[in-house]
Amino acid sequence: MTKKPSRIYVEMTVLEDIDLEKPLEVLIEELNCFKNTWNEYRNLYIDNEGCINYPNYVLRGERLENDIEYNKRMKLLQKEKEKKRLLKEKREKEDRKEYERLKKRFEKGN
Repeated sequence: MTKKPSRIYVEMTVLEDIDLEKPLEVLIEELNCFKNTWNEYRNLYIDNEGCINYPNYVLRGERLENDIEYNKRMKLLQKEKEKKRLLKEKREKEDRKEYERLKKRFEKGN
């Protein structure tokens, strides 16, 4: 029996267009207004998704993946496992053919 993979944390944008030109007190108060929506997030940080001349500051964080994301990831993992299994079978079949060919060749030579 195989153990099901656990859920992973997914990085997400929590809040967009943060204006860092405002005074720090105002910025902290604005961020505190949204604090109750961040309960499911961890490792929150402010990131620049723009460029140096046109910054676009956003609040990013990590949250546990939801059921849809988890199921999608499990399907992809299953496809990858199946692909590896088929590739291994194909390689073994080709190796066996090569072995039989060489075996016949060297048995004829003796």
